[in-house]
Amino acid sequence: MIWKILAAVAAAIVLVVAINVIGNLVYDANTPTQTAEDVRGEPLPETPTVTEADVGQAGQDAPRVETTPEVIPTPQTSLGTEGSEASGQPVTDQTQVIPTEEGQAAQAEAQQEAAPEPAAEPQQAAAGAVAGDPAAGQAAARVCAACHTFKEGEPHRVGPNLHGVFGEDIASKEGYNYSNALKGADGAWTADMLDAYLANPKEAIPGNKMTYAGLKDDAKRQDLIAYLQSLQ
Repeated sequence: MIWKILAAVAAAIVLVVAINVIGNLVYDANTPTQTAEDVRGEPLPETPTVTEADVGQAGQDAPRVETTPEVIPTPQTSLGTEGSEASGQPVTDQTQVIPTEEGQAAQAEAQQEAAPEPAAEPQQAAAGAVAGDPAAGQAAARVCAACHTFKEGEPHRVGPNLHGVFGEDIASKEGYNYSNALKGADGAWTADMLDAYLANPKEAIPGNKMTYAGLKDDAKRQDLIAYLQSLQ
C-alpha cells in the first residue's frame, strides 16, 4: 500500500515538472526578439564590425608620402670640414689682421692708458736719518721719562727736556745746569753721537752725571734715536 502511494506522488511530481518545461518553451517561442533602443525608444543603428583585414586593406589603399631629409653639404678644407680639424675638433680662425699705422698708434695709446701707474719711489731719507721705528722708540723712551720730558715747552727734570735735542749742540738747552763734562764736550747730538752715548753714557762722555747704565739692545736704541729725531 505504501509503495503505491509513493509511486503516485512521484508520478505527480514528474507531471508538474513536465508541464512547467513545456510552458516555458511555448512562452519563449511566442515572445518577439527585442532590439537595442536609445533613450527615445527608437532602435539604435547597428555598429559595423571592423576586422583586421579591413584595417590592413585600408592601409594598403592609402597613398604613401615619403619625405627625404634635406642634406646640406659642408665645404671641405685641407683639415677636414670647415671649422674643424682632421680629428673633428673645432679650430680657431687663423686669419691674421695687420692693423694700420693709425690702428697701431691707437692700440699703443690704449695700452699706455690701461697700464698701471708706477709706484711712487720712496723719498730719500733726510740727512742723518736713522733706520729705527719712532713708534717703537716712543715705547722705549718710557724708561727715560723718570728724568726727562719730551714735549715742547715742558720743564726740565733731573735731566733736560729732550724736545728738539736731535741735531743740537751738546749741552745747549737753556735753563738746565749741565755737568762740566757735558759743557766741555764738543760736537752735536748726531745719530752716531746719540748711539754711542745711549749705549754707554759713562764711556761716551766720561764724568757726566747721568746715572743711566745704557741701552744695550741695538734695535731698541735705533728706535729711541728715531723717536728723538721725530721730536722737531
